[in-house]
Amino acid sequence: MAISINAVHQFLLGIAGVLSTVAAIYALADDTYLSQTRLDVANVFLRLYQLFFAFVLLSTAAFGWKLPLKWFSLLESFIGSGLYVIFLGFYSYRLLNDYGLYSSWYHFVIGIIFIIYGLFVKNDRSEYTPLLPQ
Repeated sequence: MAISINAVHQFLLGIAGVLSTVAAIYALADDTYLSQTRLDVANVFLRLYQLFFAFVLLSTAAFGWKLPLKWFSLLESFIGSGLYVIFLGFYSYRLLNDYGLYSSWYHFVIGIIFIIYGLFVKNDRSEYTPLLPQ
């Protein structure tokens, strides 16, 4: 049974979505919120921002939802999804702990792989079908 590149792409994006979701929830729960109020409010909104974008990636890759693709059409191409994953990797890197380091490196590596693959492939579109039962 041959596995298509689209299925591998979608599976790796699903893993990145799970890692980013966990990183955002972990950061929201683990922060001490002892600095100035404006910095604490900014950190909360940054983590909610990360959680939203991680959920967009997770819902598109794992569940195959089509609505987020209308909002973020860059996820339809390999290059765009690679850039999107790298963007989420920078948010995970901001955790400044081992989980943030390892998950962000995962994001960076697969993002670069998708970008390189997208540069050399003629058909730069990926199709998303539900990976998880609905």
